[in-house]
Amino acid sequence: MPYPAHIGQRPLEVREAYAALEQYASDYGEEALLLLMHASIPETLRADLLDLIRVNFLPAQGTDRSLEADVLFAPITTSLGAGYYRIDPQVRWHCMALLRSRYRGDVRPRPLRVAELLWRYVDAVEKHSGGAVDPQLAEFLAIQRWVALAFISPDGAAHAFADALRQTASDPVAARVQLGGLAAAIEMPLAREQTLLAYARGMDALARGDDTAGARILGALGNEEIRVGKVVLRPPGELLAEAGIAPAGRMPEDSAGGARSENRADRPTCVVLIGSGARTELETRERFDADRHFALIRAALDEAGMDAIRADDSLATDGEALYTLLLDANLVLADLSTADPGVCFLLGVSLALRPSGTMLIAEDGSPDTALDAAPGMRTPYAPIAPGDTDAEAKFAAMLRALIGGETGPLARSPFYLDSRLHPPRMRTNDDPFDADMAAPDSGICLILRNRTPDVEGGNRRGAVLDAATAIAEACASEAGLQVYRPDAMSSADATDALPDRLVDATLAIIDISNPQPDVMLQLGMRLGLHPAATIVMAASHTALPLVLSKLPVVRYPAEFDARAGDDLHKDLLTAIKRQISGQVRISPIYAALPNLRPPRLREVSKPERSDPPPRIFISYVNAYGRFARPLEHALLELGATVDWDMNLKSGDAWQETLTRMLDESDAVVSVAGRATQERPFPMEEIARALRLRKLLIPVFVEAVDGPPELIERKAANTDATGRVVYLDGLPDAAFEQLIATTARNIVEAVASDRSRRDAQRTTEDAPESGAGSPSNGRLTVRQPDPGTLQYIDTTVRSRTEWQVRYDPALLDSLLAQLPSATDSFDELALALAQLLLPQDRDPPQPGDSVHLTLDRAAAALPWEAILGPHEGKRQLPVAVTRSLDGLRPPKRPRSTSGHALLIGDPVSTQTLPDMPEGLPPLQGVRSELGAIYETLTAAGYTVMVSEHENADEIMKRLHAREFRILVILGRSVHEYALDDERMKRPTKRPMKHAPKAQAAEHRTNGFILSDGIFLTAAEIRKMREPPQLVFLNDRHMDGQTGRIGGIGQHGKASTSMTAELLGMGVDCVLTPAWTVDDTASAYWSQRFFEDISRGATLESASFSARIASSDHFPLQSAWATFQVWGQPDFRLPPPMPSAQRNSAS
Repeated sequence: MPYPAHIGQRPLEVREAYAALEQYASDYGEEALLLLMHASIPETLRADLLDLIRVNFLPAQGTDRSLEADVLFAPITTSLGAGYYRIDPQVRWHCMALLRSRYRGDVRPRPLRVAELLWRYVDAVEKHSGGAVDPQLAEFLAIQRWVALAFISPDGAAHAFADALRQTASDPVAARVQLGGLAAAIEMPLAREQTLLAYARGMDALARGDDTAGARILGALGNEEIRVGKVVLRPPGELLAEAGIAPAGRMPEDSAGGARSENRADRPTCVVLIGSGARTELETRERFDADRHFALIRAALDEAGMDAIRADDSLATDGEALYTLLLDANLVLADLSTADPGVCFLLGVSLALRPSGTMLIAEDGSPDTALDAAPGMRTPYAPIAPGDTDAEAKFAAMLRALIGGETGPLARSPFYLDSRLHPPRMRTNDDPFDADMAAPDSGICLILRNRTPDVEGGNRRGAVLDAATAIAEACASEAGLQVYRPDAMSSADATDALPDRLVDATLAIIDISNPQPDVMLQLGMRLGLHPAATIVMAASHTALPLVLSKLPVVRYPAEFDARAGDDLHKDLLTAIKRQISGQVRISPIYAALPNLRPPRLREVSKPERSDPPPRIFISYVNAYGRFARPLEHALLELGATVDWDMNLKSGDAWQETLTRMLDESDAVVSVAGRATQERPFPMEEIARALRLRKLLIPVFVEAVDGPPELIERKAANTDATGRVVYLDGLPDAAFEQLIATTARNIVEAVASDRSRRDAQRTTEDAPESGAGSPSNGRLTVRQPDPGTLQYIDTTVRSRTEWQVRYDPALLDSLLAQLPSATDSFDELALALAQLLLPQDRDPPQPGDSVHLTLDRAAAALPWEAILGPHEGKRQLPVAVTRSLDGLRPPKRPRSTSGHALLIGDPVSTQTLPDMPEGLPPLQGVRSELGAIYETLTAAGYTVMVSEHENADEIMKRLHAREFRILVILGRSVHEYALDDERMKRPTKRPMKHAPKAQAAEHRTNGFILSDGIFLTAAEIRKMREPPQLVFLNDRHMDGQTGRIGGIGQHGKASTSMTAELLGMGVDCVLTPAWTVDDTASAYWSQRFFEDISRGATLESASFSARIASSDHFPLQSAWATFQVWGQPDFRLPPPMPSAQRNSAS
């Protein structure tokens, strides 16, 4: 969108300014827009002031001043000469509104922080100049002082400003011009003082000789004295009489600048949203007569040249007329002095449909309806007692000042502050109709209801509401949606995110039982934003406002029982399916105006980043939240992605979600103090970070003597000399500067850590066998005879050897118990460690990694369980990878295949003599195959799946092409006897190796297929090329019985096939030492393949899978059963595109 043609020649109108700001953001980018937003606080800019703002609030830019040039020399900024610049007034308004909206979650408002910096800047310049200031600089500093004061102390600034106006009422014209022009500079922070600002603008107009504007503005204020605190200003009528000008309060200029026509048909209209009749508010006990207040509003609007149209019951039944008026009116004025549900609903609709032109007023002390949902829009007024003519006159003057003044964009809807939405418009013939009904694809279900139960109904009514909400949550989860409930969150967090959730939620379920004003406001917003994708529910006793009489509502009884719950569950599931599919237009707005297109998101193209932003997890104690929140904002400003518990949503499994956040982070930042060691959760997060070998960065709130895991690491909150500067007790300015420095140090540490890790990596191809390992230990274990283990430890410079004697019978007994152990697994693992490990070897630590070199006898032992460190009674996983002692795999060309073969639960008929009908199907195979299939497909592999196929079909697939990955999920045998009678039985295919007469040679190791065939290492050897990665997830069959075998036989079967596969050149083999729960097994394999397919090392991917399985299935031993054979730094190269593969072949 181009800039307006007259930009720089005259001030822009509100819509022109908004269009210019959109173009600026498109031309210069987000960082420049952020700087412009901060620079909007000062009324005038100098280069040194702008640089100070950038350094303090956008520190990520370092010494790069190009952003400052983007602000000072942009089309929306005018050079005043001598190094002074001014942003277009209306653009400045938009920027200040955006600044407040962008940082509305800050504990200390961002405009206030900029104003405090501005005050210190003025002090510093005045002190540096020593009083010798040129007139232009003196005026510049004086205005900046006023602006800073207005943000820091609005009441004090208003009083001082009124006193200055009083003193200059009879002073030279120049002084009046200066103060009158100042009104625009301080209008946003003094938004409550519209009468005072209008008075200043009227004085300014008279001083400039613009008698028409002066008469219009001052005439609208009436002839009463203007009081601001103890300051009394002369009546506006006296100023006009002194200038010899007749008041023109009834003939203000229209929005185009010309005189209004006396023909009322040409007068602008204002839709007034206000309750009806007289009522007493329960909260305040104040009586409010809506009819009398409407009469006052109508009279004031009439004096301002506007016609007032009340949205009363006669309009509520005519949807087309009502919503057309809301769209087309010049102004919508809502009086929120009473919590009228119909008024709140229509206000929500207005804010959804109208980017600007909605004004909110309310009596002082009335409920804070919409105060958070529409910041900056609500103007309070003093209560007006019947017959109080002074109060009535002041109220009318306030309204006329709001309407007749130079209106800024404070009345802009919160949905349109950040330019995300296109406003609604009428449909043309080229517009697709169905696209308007499509639900957003965020996957979020927004559930809105009263924050607290209605106390009038007692506990029963609240219990029914809670029960209905629980059913709504369950239905949303069944539909695959993530629940977001603002009422279950803190008010500040809910308010920050609510506008976005109302826009992008796939579905909204809104319970309006005993409706509170905020819920009705949000209902209006949602139905104004979306024709469908909304479900309204309510208890049967709930009466609806007349304006919602035709709204479809899912009702449930006030007396709630199991049958009512089942009925509600059924009704909600049906409604959810219909709403998500876009079959039903529920919104009364779009039912009344079928040709109206709803607001839609703008398509914003974002530049691609070569590197992902640093992902940082913040761990902290609740008491230190006041330090963690500003650190989060500082990290976000530097472009980092921050995860912490404040990102949790209602319905999240918080412990699992936090664990996932930590696991996926690049670094864990611990905001720590003396309370950290006393809390279990932060200590668990620190321990997990160490186990995963995450970059752990402490940020110290105060001096501490532990935990040692933190105090031994370099803190991020240090000064230039490296000295730790504690966060607690610092002055505000020093604290903000330290937080910015700390955030920069964290981001730099993550970047350095990434570079270090990248330097450790080899090229995209995996390293040759025997290449250097990233493991911090190598341990060789051999079993020269039963009852003896020999260890050679090379984790230190000197070679250390041990020999351990043990009782084979005791070992066999422990191993037999291990596969079936649940609660006793940790105790068994500890017993194995005490039995087999050298007593004088340093105990393993969390985060350790070890690469084992094992002979064939030692390879059968469950080292993954034995080597893990113990924390209390719980055993922790350790990163273990394996290789066979003395193995020298052949050199072979690196595979360029982009294919993977998954074989699951092969048919086993006519293979086992005592089970000719075949083995029963394996449970869980399909889900595990599906998870691996989706993961590898997402990584770019072409995946072939063989599920429950016979031997012929499997062999055809196995030899059809070259595969880089081979996965087999089935049943295996070890040393299975092949008797002569079975050798004589006809099969579809002759046996690959016919047995000789000796029984010992009639044995095989492999997976059971159909028709007397077994899938052995020999079959894999005959593939076109050996795969790079083979996953043998086998359930061992014990002899001829068909039972799942124990760890002794299972380990030998796995070792036998593994040795042959590694010997033929397979880089990596994974296999379980014993059979575990199907769900746990599937979880481990999915996590492993997710990481290995994304480029993680073999050691890292397997260790992450162990950690995740240990946490997710604490009573299962899945994390310890999987043996990982291969070099720890092996990486699975990404699949080469087909064209490149053909070229390579």
